[in-house]
Amino acid sequence: MTENDDLPDLSVHFPVDGHYWRDFESITIPDAALLSLDIEPRAILELRQQAQDDRAFDFLAGAFETEEPLLHLGQQHAEFEHRHAVISNAVSCKVLPTVGEQKKGTPKEIRLVDFVTWASAKQWPMPTWLSELGAAPPQPKARQGRENQHVRTRNQYRQWQQEAEQIKSTHPTLSEYDIAKIISRSSIGGEKSPHTIRKHIKV
Repeated sequence: MTENDDLPDLSVHFPVDGHYWRDFESITIPDAALLSLDIEPRAILELRQQAQDDRAFDFLAGAFETEEPLLHLGQQHAEFEHRHAVISNAVSCKVLPTVGEQKKGTPKEIRLVDFVTWASAKQWPMPTWLSELGAAPPQPKARQGRENQHVRTRNQYRQWQQEAEQIKSTHPTLSEYDIAKIISRSSIGGEKSPHTIRKHIKV
């Protein structure tokens, strides 16, 4: 058992409500770090407010960004600080763009989808519901149908070419049109005419 094992696992005590957060367009940098660790930011905000009101609160452990007190985040504390620093650096370097006009004194916000895509590229472990937000949106059925048809057509052309080469090796005197007629009558002809098949074979 490590020293970290004695600390509380905040993802167990304060798990994220994914149904609430998945509809957000933008989030603050601290919230992004917390969500990626499966810790509910609203619960941490409530505890921070309690800590501000009660300096004797057990989890109180210093300052965060300003003079405001910070709750110790248990087993995830070190990883939270790391992720927060890396996200802040990405924002400073404009790798993660902020949204809207940043008024002085207000926390910076980044698009939730941008963050998830960026964090996934870094292979950060994240809750499943969050990782899925960065996945490519499903293609419209019409587009999927067209792409599937293109794949089937390419496969058919490849089968015609392979069959044509086989026939040519057995009957070298046959012309391309004669070979196309043989293929058109076969199971791989797809009811296509010899003229159509001839356009897509080369022997």
